Amino acid sequence: MDEMIEDEFIKEIEELISYDLKRDGYWFVFHRLYKEFLVFKKPVPTDFGRFCVESEYIDVTSDYIDLDARQEFLSFMAQNFPNVKVYRVTDVVPLGMMSWPYLGSIAIDIQKGDPAYQALSAKYGDPEQAATDNRHVFWVMDYATALKTCVKRKAFWDETFDDDD
Repeated sequence: MDEMIEDEFIKEIEELISYDLKRDGYWFVFHRLYKEFLVFKKPVPTDFGRFCVESEYIDVTSDYIDLDARQEFLSFMAQNFPNVKVYRVTDVVPLGMMSWPYLGSIAIDIQKGDPAYQALSAKYGDPEQAATDNRHVFWVMDYATALKTCVKRKAFWDETFDDDD
């Protein structure tokens, strides 16, 4: 079912929103531990291979990607909205991270209020509200926030690798 995914190159969600969609962006997160830590604010187990995020750690192995929920989502999109573009994206990446693993997240090219948005909100919950299900989290990022984040990230890396120092 991944054949319906548009991209070859995996972008950060902020990049996709800022430079490709150029409007508010929506995506689904299927990595259970990532969601528990960032969405549901649960403590992260200490006995896993981990990756630092804002002084905390998450397990970045694919073992925590809920493949069943991800496949269910892709099947739903293929059956009901085959013309809506979907993209692999990395989730919100801390500013100073040069690389970030792919955690199974998928962005969708929809707009608030359109038929796909309405169907996804009915099935998975309103992305404008707090998430309630750990199998999948439907998120939204507004265009201004995404663009601001991209500008900050570029400035950070330009300053970090400035050869004039």
